[in-house]
Order: sequence, then structure tokens, then C-alpha cells
Amino acid sequence: GDQAAKLFDAMMQSNGRQIDLLRGLGEAKIAAGDDAGAFTAFREVATLLEPQSHKDRNYWHAWTRMLQILA
Repeated sequence: GDQAAKLFDAMMQSNGRQIDLLRGLGEAKIAAGDDAGAFTAFREVATLLEPQSHKDRNYWHAWTRMLQILA
């Protein structure tokens, strides 16, 4: 998890904060036991997709993962 999170961070420095990279970062942070970091990444995904939320499965995935973290 930690190593994957570092890779996602490095990729975002090169390629920008893309939805797929943020989603991967969130999953890596969960695997590393960093729930707060994962929540932050998933919240960014949800915020970026808010205007088209009903159409994008990444939006719903992000909200599902945030709810799982809170539970």
C-alpha cells in the first residue's frame, strides 16, 4: 500500500490529478492503513465529478469508499 501510494503520488506530479490516479491513490492508502489519506483522495474524486455525478461510476465508487471508511 505505501509503495503504491508513492507511485500514484509520483504519477500525479507528472500527469496531474486525474480521476483514475486519485482513485488508485485512495485504494493504495486504504491498503496502507491510511484511512484519512484515502478519504481525502476519494473526496477529491467526488468533488471533481460532482457536476456530472449521476453519470459517472467513479463518483459513486468514491462515495461508497468514503462511507466504508466512516463505518
